[in-house]
Order: sequence, then C-alpha cells, then structure tokens
Amino acid sequence: MRILAFVSLMMVILSLAGCGEMSTPDRVEWWLGAPLPADASNVTFREDSGGAYATYLYLQFSASPESVTQFVDNGRIDHICVRYEGLFPGYDPFNSIDTDAPTPDSVLIKGFFHAHYSHSPNTPNTIYGTRRQLNGIGALQIVVNRTDPNLHTVTVEISPNWSFDNWPYSYPFARYITPLEDTEFPLMVIGMDTIDGEYVVTYREICMNTRESYADAGLYCAVGLGGPWTPFLGARVDLFIDNNPLPSAHIPEECGGLIPLSEDGAPIDSFGVWDYCFSPDLTSGRHTMTLQVTTLDGVMHEFAWDFRVE
Repeated sequence: MRILAFVSLMMVILSLAGCGEMSTPDRVEWWLGAPLPADASNVTFREDSGGAYATYLYLQFSASPESVTQFVDNGRIDHICVRYEGLFPGYDPFNSIDTDAPTPDSVLIKGFFHAHYSHSPNTPNTIYGTRRQLNGIGALQIVVNRTDPNLHTVTVEISPNWSFDNWPYSYPFARYITPLEDTEFPLMVIGMDTIDGEYVVTYREICMNTRESYADAGLYCAVGLGGPWTPFLGARVDLFIDNNPLPSAHIPEECGGLIPLSEDGAPIDSFGVWDYCFSPDLTSGRHTMTLQVTTLDGVMHEFAWDFRVE
C-alpha cells in the first residue's frame, strides 16, 4: 500500500511535464485534487517540473471562507501527504523556526521516518498552517489567513526540501530517548528527553516507534535482517502509564513498526513510522511506563521505565 501510494504520486508528478497546455485552474486541480474556487482572486501560480525530485509549486489566492474551506477539505492533501492532521492555529510554516527540542508554542511535524518541532513566533491565531512530507518526495506547506472574516487567503507550496536528494533533510531531527536500549526490544520515543539523568516529558504529545535511532531500522523492515528483535514481529503491545491503559498497538509481521489498534482490535495505519502517538494528562511528579509485548507464540515480555513530569 505504501509503495503503491509512492508510485501513484510519482506517476502524477512525472506526467505533469506533458500538460503544459492546461489552464491554471486545471493545473491546480491536477496538483491538489481540488479546483481553484470560482470566486478566487489575486491568483499567483508558479511551477517548475524540472525533474521528479525538483518539482516545485507555489499557489496563492483569496476567496470566500466557504470556498477556501471546500478547497482545503476537498483537496487530496490528506492523500498526498504523510499523516495530514489538519491545520494548526497560530502556525505559519513559511515564517517558522525549526528546532530539535520543543518550545511552548511548537507543533510536531512528522514525516515518514523523520520528525521535527516548528514554531512561528508572534503569529496570530487567525493564521492556520502546516508542513507535511509528501508520500515519498518533497514537502508541502499550506497556510490559510483568516484575518479578514469575509476573504481568506490560501498559500500552498510544494518543494523538494524533504526529498531523497536532500539527505539529511533540511529540518532538524526531533530529540528522542531510547529507554529500553539495555533490552532486546528497540524503542524510540519523542516528546521526552534526558535531563539530569532522568527521562522527562518535554512535549504535550508523545510518539513511539520500534526503532533505536533515525538511522537504525530496528523492527522496521527487519524481515530477513535477523537480530534479537525479530521474534517481536507480529506481536501485540499493551501499554500502561501507572497501570492505566493506553491504546494497544500491533507490530506488523511484514515490516515492523508500532501501529495503534482501534477498539475492535483493527490496526490504524496512517502511513509512516510515527503512527503511535498520544497526549497524556499527567500530574507533576514521577510516573512509570510499561509495555507488555505478547509474541505470536503467546509469550509475554514486560518492559518498563520511569519518567518525570515537571
């Protein structure tokens, strides 16, 4: 499914080179899956299809709030991006500061493997934006300016800033901890950091993945690699904070990862390795995180670590 999504996007982008005779509205719809609103004004549209990894798009227009909402919601942004989670109020990716550690007003930007924090100081809550990695190549940035209640302005950019040709990515890597590094179970956690020898929650959202670093495969695509983690492929993972259950997860047999499970036990796969995230409501002080990993042969392994909330 992930490979097909990548191939589909590649076919769309590569085919753009043969569509030079298309009108601007048609090309906007080709790129984003939604037509340019009929009441759009002050339209700016630029593109450069100089190659699969060099493709660039810039679009800006103003329209009624209803038309802008329909354009954003009915576009295929959620299909061409890794884990589209809507727009963040008070965030402008075009005027942002990208960091490896969160600030009080940071948003967490998640790519397929990569994640980073970003914030835009002094941005009013009438500005809504996000940055997302495209499925396989490039980055998409979008901002909706709702300052004028009768006329909203949309700015969209697709660029190669997040691509195979730009490794390492042009964004910092979010800090992470590996609390189980002394065990056979690889785990990478962002949203926590090591401070004065203790694990401390640093962000409102915590994400986990069966990896040991950004560069290490860990359980992800571990098939055929061997290693002590291989028996955990296909396992069920039950998670607890201070014996209070969190959503359970599943490690797929075919390529590892940590996929959250719905209430009926079905995997919720949203493309990428940062699928398992939660926002705990915790009091200040020390807490214990516990993972109970039950393998396909019915053996349960328990792992735990302590952390602090300031």
